[in-house]
Amino acid sequence: MRRLRTRYLLIITGISLLVIFFCARYLFIQYTNGNRTADEGFTNVTKDEDKKLSFNNNYKNAVAAYKRGDFKASIDELNEETRTDTRHAQAYFLLGYIYETEEFPEGKYYSKMIDNYEKYMELKPTGKRERYVKLRVAQYYVQNGLKQQDIRLLDKAEKYLLSLNQS
Repeated sequence: MRRLRTRYLLIITGISLLVIFFCARYLFIQYTNGNRTADEGFTNVTKDEDKKLSFNNNYKNAVAAYKRGDFKASIDELNEETRTDTRHAQAYFLLGYIYETEEFPEGKYYSKMIDNYEKYMELKPTGKRERYVKLRVAQYYVQNGLKQQDIRLLDKAEKYLLSLNQS
């Protein structure tokens, strides 16, 4: 009986989070189809939100490598930047963005994407890229939570989605 209740709860939670996932997907599509303001600054993912940190050599080298398509060099420079300056939120964002968007010979590194995006959110909870990051992290947790039937991951996804500004 207890096992049946647990399965029932998991199914209900999964369906609820699937609905939340589709709502988040809808918001993400709206967000990326031009419904954002010019000062959100997402058109240039390399633009640093913190002007004083944008002059760090590792970050400048990482941006230059990213713009020329050398993602390995960019990742190396960003990793060095985050080792020397653990408060540089934009470096974490750019690392996460590279892991999310670029295809590597071994595939995509979604777990690294999540680690870097969560660090960005920790440092800049109201940063310019907050909505984008929260939606991507929530999508990851919904997808993996449903695959693994792990309620903790689904709860994390729900937390991120509920923290989005609803206006």
